[in-house]
Amino acid sequence: MGSRSSGAVRGAGSLLVTDARVWPAPDEPVRGPVSILISDGLITRIGADVVPPAGVPRLSVAGRVVTAGFCNPRRLMENLIRSEREERGWAQAVLSEQLGVSRQTIVALETGKYDPSLPLAFRVSRLCDRPIEELFFPSEDLPKARPL
Repeated sequence: MGSRSSGAVRGAGSLLVTDARVWPAPDEPVRGPVSILISDGLITRIGADVVPPAGVPRLSVAGRVVTAGFCNPRRLMENLIRSEREERGWAQAVLSEQLGVSRQTIVALETGKYDPSLPLAFRVSRLCDRPIEELFFPSEDLPKARPL
């Protein structure tokens, strides 16, 4: 697994979690071992080859499974999945079957405890026959993006 980056990282307010097994989403397999760089409460890099800025403290989780909620408690996306489902008269179990995920994944999506993977977001968009950006949009409390 390569490294992903979502922007510039500063040493202050950062933490490197090492030797983690990551469970990225309820409908995805556990991956690892990887390192997770957290900066100002947000995951900024995940991968086997993450190199943190100098002076960043390290925390080894010794092979424990880490979920995205552990590292990133902020809700990143809002969605209209519940209203779309209810408008169509679908039960959560029906929607989960049509999308190929568990009912628990639908519950987590609707309550904002889980942001969908990109492939899942596209499946929802196709199923609802709506553009993806009408169904999923950034939370109002997200920090503004900084220039690279």
